Amino acid sequence: DLVGPQTDEAMAKNIQGDVALLDQQQNELRKLEREVNKLQERLPQGGSGRNLKDALSEQDKLHKEVQMLRKSLQSLQERRNRHNQQLHQLQSEKNSIVEQQLKIQGGVQQKKQLEDKLCELQAQEIVLLEEFDQITDQIQPVSDRLEAAIREKEQARLAHKQKLDTERNRVNKLVRQCDEVRKIQESITKYEKSGGADRLSATKQTITRLAGDKETVLENKKQLQDQINEVKTNLNNQQVRQRELDDNLKLRQKREEEKGVNEEILALSTKIGGMDLQKVIKEKEDLRKREETILRDKAHTEGRRRELQENIQLLRKELNKDNNKNADKAYSDAVIELKVKEVANEDLGHYYKALDWALSHFHNQRMKHINDIIGDLWTQIYCGNDIDTIKIKIDEDKSEGEKKRKVYNYRVVQVKNGQELDMRGRCSAGQKMLACLIIRMALAEIFSSKCGILTLDEPTTNLDKDNIDRLCATLANLISLRASQKSNFQLIVITHDEDFIDKLTKMHKVDYYFSVSRNDRGKSLVTTVRCD
Repeated sequence: DLVGPQTDEAMAKNIQGDVALLDQQQNELRKLEREVNKLQERLPQGGSGRNLKDALSEQDKLHKEVQMLRKSLQSLQERRNRHNQQLHQLQSEKNSIVEQQLKIQGGVQQKKQLEDKLCELQAQEIVLLEEFDQITDQIQPVSDRLEAAIREKEQARLAHKQKLDTERNRVNKLVRQCDEVRKIQESITKYEKSGGADRLSATKQTITRLAGDKETVLENKKQLQDQINEVKTNLNNQQVRQRELDDNLKLRQKREEEKGVNEEILALSTKIGGMDLQKVIKEKEDLRKREETILRDKAHTEGRRRELQENIQLLRKELNKDNNKNADKAYSDAVIELKVKEVANEDLGHYYKALDWALSHFHNQRMKHINDIIGDLWTQIYCGNDIDTIKIKIDEDKSEGEKKRKVYNYRVVQVKNGQELDMRGRCSAGQKMLACLIIRMALAEIFSSKCGILTLDEPTTNLDKDNIDRLCATLANLISLRASQKSNFQLIVITHDEDFIDKLTKMHKVDYYFSVSRNDRGKSLVTTVRCD
């Protein structure tokens, strides 16, 4: 029961493109009819027997004539330019020849003058040579005498130089001796002028007088030394007496102290009664040691207390500074900020995981959709039986860690009987080109649905005839589908395959296309080619 509807559905899918194409052609036909009616209304009332086809043929004929006239005009202009260049070149050659002629004429006149001058100079040269020979004969004896005189002069100069050096050394020595004598004489004269002789005699008298005074002083010194020794002896005797008296006084004081101590001992003994003296002494020693320990701990504690007080004063000064007055509030604010950041960081971790899962899920869905489109296009275009379909496989980097960004490695595989193999190194150039076109068309369909331009550059490279035909059919279906969706769409094809352009224009009505070529001057020429 389902065979009939399925057959109808398949037939409807097959003719869907033709129906869309037919609708588009009908719309264009109606549009052209309206334009023809408008043009007929603009024509004069008398009218003309020509139809649109005749007008277009006449337009093409006129266009060709215009092109021929332009080419002939261009060739004439080029000829004129060449003639002008030749004319300028000939004019330059003429000017150079005239200039050379003038130079030659001037050179002929100058040559005559130079020849006359040459004759005069030759005559002068003969006269000068004769004079030179005479002078040479006269100079020879004089030259001999001059050389002998020069040799004598050199010998005399050397002898005079040696004698002069000897005399100069002797004079320098005498000058130095004179300088020394002069210095000695000046020092003697200076000494006499300053009264040195008088001072010398006065000094001698003073020395004699001081020698007498020295003897007197030595005698007085001896007497005084004897007196000093006597005084020292008496003084030593007095010190011994003083020491004895001091010792006697100390002895009396010690006896008084001993008497008082004995009395204290007697009183203590009476007070102690029957107690053991050794035990009391030992207890006293223990108490003394305990007292020392307590005093030492007290001193240590006092030092520690003063240190703590100083630290407290320093801390109070620190707390009274501007940056520490609100330390409690700043600490609480910092703790609150830290806690908020920790919670926010945890929330961001959850958000990151959720976003990563959503992106991964969206990516997988998109890739599945892309592979579905790639499979449909491959089935429609490829006419071989060695590859069932192709698709894009994803190898995801499984490295762990939230901060590790995921990396996707894409590769294209071919499928045959459910088995997948990498296309790299296993497919031909035509299969590689076809796979590249299909993948780009699928990507454009998914990610550029709002973009109305699809550009293909040399899409038929390395493709055989059957695959080119099926590619044409697929592109025509794509254009019809976009036209039925009433979306702005434009297909741009850049190719050197004219058969492909003919097939594509036959499958889908195209008014014209652009042909790019080079003219005689090597410049690009864009021509509009109309499709019949």
